[in-house]
Amino acid sequence: NDRQTVVNGVKDFNRRFSSAQRTWLEYFYDIPVLIPYIIRQVFSTEGLALAYRLRAIVLMIV
Repeated sequence: NDRQTVVNGVKDFNRRFSSAQRTWLEYFYDIPVLIPYIIRQVFSTEGLALAYRLRAIVLMIV
């Protein structure tokens, strides 16, 4: 059972981090992992600078 768990983990890792096609469902399953990462990036110094630039671009367009 432990062996199968390790094999499944390795297969999952290889599928996620290779250039192989992934289904939409697999991307959906990654959302809980990605949300904290995105929040950390948005509230970092670079994220705030990017948000300011995007705001300026939107204001110039409108």
